Amino acid sequence: MKIASFCSGVGSPEVAANDLGWESVFMSEIAPRASAVLAHQFPGATNLGDMKEINGYEWRGAVDLIVAGTPCQGFSAAGKRRGLRDDRSSLALKFIEHLAAIRPRWFVWENVPNCRSTNNGRDFAAFLGCLGGRRISPPEKWGNAGIVDGYPGAYGLAWRVLDAQFFGVSQRRRRVFIVGHLGGWSSAAQALFEPHCGSGTAEPSAQIQSQLEAAFAEKVGAGDPRGEILSFSANDFGNDCHPVAPTLRCGGLRGSGVKPAVVTNDWIRTMTVRECERLQGLPDDWTLVPFRGKPMSDSRRRILVGNAIAVPVIKWIFERIELVEGDATAATNISAYGA
Repeated sequence: MKIASFCSGVGSPEVAANDLGWESVFMSEIAPRASAVLAHQFPGATNLGDMKEINGYEWRGAVDLIVAGTPCQGFSAAGKRRGLRDDRSSLALKFIEHLAAIRPRWFVWENVPNCRSTNNGRDFAAFLGCLGGRRISPPEKWGNAGIVDGYPGAYGLAWRVLDAQFFGVSQRRRRVFIVGHLGGWSSAAQALFEPHCGSGTAEPSAQIQSQLEAAFAEKVGAGDPRGEILSFSANDFGNDCHPVAPTLRCGGLRGSGVKPAVVTNDWIRTMTVRECERLQGLPDDWTLVPFRGKPMSDSRRRILVGNAIAVPVIKWIFERIELVEGDATAATNISAYGA
């Protein structure tokens, strides 16, 4: 598979694609520090910069799958919730233009769950309708999964809210993923839905827990009891503790609201950047790269990590797409899923 990404961030889709042996055709990122990470981790890769300045027709036929995690500020509960009227979140509409120009067989779009509720749900209906070539009326309340039977020649769609904690990382991170396929909604649904999926477990995997413990032990010294992670805390480092970390935010540790921390036997501490990277499924020190001749600061790195797509989730979707690509006649029971 040949992939491309818009609003590429620190390259989570490319990390997942590399694991599968896929080829990255181009990226599109304008943030200077995120671009520095891409340049360092993917030397020689093509970063086209501002997606508003790209001529998609120049890439028609060159890409099998496009991924985009367009800005969420217009949808997020932390913002003014102007939805698609927000200049940043309206980049989702530019993404639709690029799909029409490039015409990849597949696409994956990711955003916060609140994208379904701005403008009384009409923004999400309009977005799905533009992707599928149909007019869609919003329901009273959007559910957590659904399908759209695209107009002939448009994309058939499946969408679903996925939580990273059920994919091997100890972080509660609910995000909406839309998968589109030019061959119709059935292939998209086969990629995103499972016929017999269980409820999952909120317990962090032992592997991730031990990795996090090792990350802090490296910083404070082997054998230091402060390196033992008992649970995660939020709400201004309070005592509300859980075995799974709260959602990492693109705002890092600045301002009010949730501040992820780690609770050990005798104290509470801030998560290290390496721990945050592991909670997103990124390789260790992925964002520890030079920027303007100096190492990037921890605060800036936390912002980049908090803005990333969780690698295990996007990799799982890629693997499902690969299965569908390998067996175009695969049958999946999707009758239990609806808007």
